[in-house]
Amino acid sequence: MKKILTSLIAIQIVLASCLWAFTISVVDHKWSGAATSTTTAGLNCPGANAMLGVAVDFSVSAASGAMSDDSGINMYTATTNSNDGGSNNAAVWYSAGATLDSSVAVTKTGLFPAIFMACASGVKTSSPLDVQSQLFGNFPFGAGSVTTSEDGELCIAGLANSALGVTYSIDSGYTITDQSPLVGGSNEGGAMAYKIITTAGATNPQWDLSGGGNGTATIACFKMQASTGAVPRHHGGFF
Repeated sequence: MKKILTSLIAIQIVLASCLWAFTISVVDHKWSGAATSTTTAGLNCPGANAMLGVAVDFSVSAASGAMSDDSGINMYTATTNSNDGGSNNAAVWYSAGATLDSSVAVTKTGLFPAIFMACASGVKTSSPLDVQSQLFGNFPFGAGSVTTSEDGELCIAGLANSALGVTYSIDSGYTITDQSPLVGGSNEGGAMAYKIITTAGATNPQWDLSGGGNGTATIACFKMQASTGAVPRHHGGFF
């Protein structure tokens, strides 16, 4: 009996030492583009608690205009606009603690806007934004190095570029969700990529495309939601 109790206590000590938190996962993604107002097809977001994405605009700030979805209740916030001194603009937008279901259509107004959206689960519901950076340059280039402060953060990288018929790429283990070149009379060119930064530290992805050129980039990283649950302590042999 004493040996069993000792083993149970040892197991509980190991469990209590674990970090109890959600893991961020990207659930679905879509993009759309149009001349003045663009709306995605419905994103399938069961279990997701945040909508995040990249907006790009031609000659106006991508952090301006309005973003909304068809829930009618989720509020969206833009990070700092990234501009190349010319027509290319990009900004990360997000809605944390969002109410999402199996079909969520996102709308953004602007000037030839394109939006690249993704819903995710496990994102911190209050003050989720940790770090952000914006930078422009000639390919290959990135938005600048950022250093996350917590393990498990979701970093969203965005790009705006006004080249026709191109395909973008990105390094450092980032996954591109969606992309589009500039479409004349319709939308600015751009792309979105993401990565879960398992261990807190620096990340500095670089965008590229064949043929060179220039553009502007942005990156923003979001914290993981901590669990409200706790591992009960041992009291007199009971858990």
